Amino acid sequence: MNCLPAGTGENMDHLVGRDSELAFLAARLAEARAGRLQVVLLEGNQGVGKTALLRRFLTDLDEAETLVASGDELEQSVPFGVLTQLLGGIRAERLPAELSVATLSGTAAPAPVQIGAGLVSLAGELTAGHTALVLAIDDATCADVSSQQALAFALRRLRHDPVLVVLVAQTDGQGVFSDGLRRLLTEFGSRLRLAGLTVDDLQRLAVAQYATPISGRAVQLLHEVTDGNPMHARALLEELSPDELQREAGPFPAPRSFRLMVLGRLANCPSETQRLVVAAAVLGRSCRVEDAARLAGVTDPLAALGPAVKAGLLVEHRRPFDAGVAFVHPLMRSAVYHDLGLDDRCALHARAAQLADDPATALTHRIEASPFTNDDLAAEVAQAAGQDAAQHRWAQAGDRLLTAARLTSDRRLREHWFTYAVDMMLHAGEVARAADHLATVPPLHDRARHHYLQGRLAMVRGDFVASDVSLRQVWAQLALAPDPPLARAVAEALTIRVDYGFYDIAAEWATRANQVAPLDADQPTALPFLTIMVYLSAGWRQQARAVFDEVTARDGGATESGGATDADGLVVGAFLRSCDDLPAARDAFSAAAAFHRRHDTAAPMGLTALYLQSLVEYQMGEWDEATTHASLATSLAADSGQVWMTASPHAAMIYPLAARGAPDISAHLARAARAQRDHTGQAELIRMARARVAHAAGDHGGVVTALSWFAGRPASDPIEPSDLPWRVLYAEALAHLGRTDAAETVLVPFEEAAAERSRRSAQLGAVRARAALELARGHMDIAAATFRQGAALGRDLPMPFEIALLDLAHGSFLRRRADGQAEAVGVLRAAGDTFARLGAAPYLARCERELAACGPSETRRPPSTWAGLLTPQELSVARLAADGLSNRQIATELVLSVRTIEYHLGNVYRKLGLRSRAHLAATRHGR
Repeated sequence: MNCLPAGTGENMDHLVGRDSELAFLAARLAEARAGRLQVVLLEGNQGVGKTALLRRFLTDLDEAETLVASGDELEQSVPFGVLTQLLGGIRAERLPAELSVATLSGTAAPAPVQIGAGLVSLAGELTAGHTALVLAIDDATCADVSSQQALAFALRRLRHDPVLVVLVAQTDGQGVFSDGLRRLLTEFGSRLRLAGLTVDDLQRLAVAQYATPISGRAVQLLHEVTDGNPMHARALLEELSPDELQREAGPFPAPRSFRLMVLGRLANCPSETQRLVVAAAVLGRSCRVEDAARLAGVTDPLAALGPAVKAGLLVEHRRPFDAGVAFVHPLMRSAVYHDLGLDDRCALHARAAQLADDPATALTHRIEASPFTNDDLAAEVAQAAGQDAAQHRWAQAGDRLLTAARLTSDRRLREHWFTYAVDMMLHAGEVARAADHLATVPPLHDRARHHYLQGRLAMVRGDFVASDVSLRQVWAQLALAPDPPLARAVAEALTIRVDYGFYDIAAEWATRANQVAPLDADQPTALPFLTIMVYLSAGWRQQARAVFDEVTARDGGATESGGATDADGLVVGAFLRSCDDLPAARDAFSAAAAFHRRHDTAAPMGLTALYLQSLVEYQMGEWDEATTHASLATSLAADSGQVWMTASPHAAMIYPLAARGAPDISAHLARAARAQRDHTGQAELIRMARARVAHAAGDHGGVVTALSWFAGRPASDPIEPSDLPWRVLYAEALAHLGRTDAAETVLVPFEEAAAERSRRSAQLGAVRARAALELARGHMDIAAATFRQGAALGRDLPMPFEIALLDLAHGSFLRRRADGQAEAVGVLRAAGDTFARLGAAPYLARCERELAACGPSETRRPPSTWAGLLTPQELSVARLAADGLSNRQIATELVLSVRTIEYHLGNVYRKLGLRSRAHLAATRHGR
């Protein structure tokens, strides 16, 4: 395989993000493999990572011929220069005569049509057997015209061949495409515009550079100053240390080489232009022309602006009510701003504050103009922080409180504001930033606050033992020197430690937190949600409902379109409803998670909503969504340094993967176990995940081994409702192993609690375990009645997997009865259809075995059901394969590659529960 020269573009090993772009290219390649020419124009600004993306895509290619070249402005006059590069990796004996070295480099230049015909011939050889051919040309607009013409001629004759062409072009670069290539792009082309990296991608880039995350605030600033351009971001990461990157004020400095270029341009401008540009830099990335002119003392703004625009420093843009200017790139503003001395910068900010007509803008300029303590200004900033906190803008409120702490000369106030600033950062998910601040300040004189912050940080890092020690120490100190708001925060933090068997202790801490001090809008809290969660976990259902009613009465209800209070209210209400109304709970968790992703990506409440959403989706049979959201919650928690929140979504992701028989399920289980060990809590989640894996494998002993831990825990468990339904799985497995008395002991309390609360979803699971128990005891009539009860319970519940599990057990029972085989077929087919739709391969295989045992006519799923289970492409492949065509014949018939046919057949076998082409033919022809 040819590849782009090493060192071109970004370091490929540090390529971050770009998953959607790589998926786009992979999709175009899949279409090319199907025999449809694909031409992709990959474009973007300099340094945005076009070449790095192309290199990664080419490196990851499998089973494809790849020809790569790069255009060059200096070689545009060389005939067929780019084409010669493309052919450089092909052995001479494979080249048609038209493409020989002698032909291309001879004195008599061949016609592009002749060379194009040779390319068609070569492509036919390289794609024999439907092997894909990938042609990639970097800086394609700088390719010589003769190469472009030959390529266009060839591609028009390869429109039904498995060929993918990727042409890379710089948005603001030199050169043009030939007329032929332009027309080809119009007819066959698709455009992939590469934008800057996202904030999350820049965080990963920083981790690759520093081997540790940086704060969310620092990443946000890095994104603002570079527009996500990887080249500029990498340059800054190489020039700045992690400490310098965590700076709190002003824009990041531009990379040295970029700064010198910008300042050189500025120095060549007239003095009034220089003053205008400097004033604009103080005002921000963009501003009104008259504001910059007033700040600079420029009398003729138009005359001053012209040279700045011509020099490529500023760009003029019209806004609805005025004319504005903006820096061409954020780094240009940074270069000018950081060239100012401290005295000039402070003076300009002070004057900008006087000229500002917006109080918030004026306050920002006054802060930047005040490098020393200023108690009056500190009080104003703290007041503004309170307004942000009241709107749940925790990250912004934390920033303001840090500024207030810097400006005040009062040590007590400084420590008070610093404490809540760090707490707000932790609440907003900015763990790395909070840890940096704690590490750089001397120990607080107020030891209670010092230990509180240490305990909170230990908690989000997953060290619950150290967290408990610090927080309980603070609680003891506050008994001697009361501080109600801090006491409430300590009790709330101790509530978070919700381990199975100790729910009552967590509920007591929640009660203390609610009693010690009223909720303060200026203080970050998740106490309403935590209180309801631990009350429900401890079985205090009435108290949980009372808290919910109080919250909704105080906040006026929660809506999906509201603010942060509404979003958290949605989580609170959804958790309370998740026991009874799964669709409503899913929608509420989704709305809350979406809100937090828009505003504070890694806030614990948002991650919790995402995790709970995935659990509800699993119950509802929406397994693709459940896997996606659990995976997203895991990555967001890990990226933000919140180790304590990784184990739960790890475990939730295992549930659907285990049910589908994922081949790498043991690796997922190992990662979940590591996450649990890392934060010394939530062992119950990993045990439930292990039980799910064992259940999917039909390993009753494995289920018992995983869940016997629960039976030995303290009895602080409401039994039902519970998001840990271990009793059903445990009792069912015990019954299958013949341990009926132990199964009865576990199951009866669960049945009684579910019946008392009229919880149909819990009763449905209990029915399956009860039927297994009665069958183990030989009580066939009772088992039959139990199955009938379960069928009635599950009639309209949105829990397809649980219903299918019950149908599978019921069908197996009926098959073994002399008078039940006919009914068994219908019940088993219903279960099989659900398992097939869910992709629950292990369970579908069991269902097919039971159907096979019903008699020869029931060995396989009839073709009439195929259309509901297979995609149109899979249906065509299945029918042709059942009629006896080979994979190559099917590929010819459908104009697909053999590899694509193999992929579709694999899906067909999995969905229909088949193992071979013979079984497929038997099903097709009713044998």
